[in-house]
Amino acid sequence: AKGSGREGKPWLWDYCIPPEAEAAEHAMHNEAPKTAHFNCHCASREDLLAKYQNNPAFAKTDGSGHVDLLRVPFVDRLAVEAMMQHKLKPQGTLCVTTPHSGGFNVCPVSKEC
Repeated sequence: AKGSGREGKPWLWDYCIPPEAEAAEHAMHNEAPKTAHFNCHCASREDLLAKYQNNPAFAKTDGSGHVDLLRVPFVDRLAVEAMMQHKLKPQGTLCVTTPHSGGFNVCPVSKEC
């Protein structure tokens, strides 16, 4: 988005629209959930999750092999957290609150955003 400081850089997560607005949007357009930013929608980002799960630099030091979320840059962290939750409950929505989302619903976004 122009003026966001992210010109030319992809968005990796976004805020989800409120459930009431989501229901109205779904009734009109049966597509992937929309996000707060114009022309953007939630999408699974296996590539982003793999980027951190497969890199030992982001692993916890306890030897568990799990991702240390505090090592993940904030620009990616909320999307990674949402994807980790989605992996645990694949039948659930991508639009979730995460440990670092401050109580807001967030989701990973499509590469086209």
